[in-house]
Amino acid sequence: MGQRGPKKGSGGRPKGLTEPTQHVAFRLPTALIERLDAHVVSMREEQPGQTVTRADAVRSLLYKALGAGKSSTKQKK
Repeated sequence: MGQRGPKKGSGGRPKGLTEPTQHVAFRLPTALIERLDAHVVSMREEQPGQTVTRADAVRSLLYKALGAGKSSTKQKK
């Protein structure tokens, strides 16, 4: 059986999200997954007692990369 990533939470929809969400699945190279898992460990160290999953890390990185709260659908005047 293949290796598993860091311990996952209980699964399901993340608590506290107020926007509608959609499930997204994609493949990543093993080296990138290893970097993602290292980021999960880092996030857990920054937030002791919090459950941090790969999905949490992906969401966090996407918000940072794309700009938190910004919508690409908004038109500039």
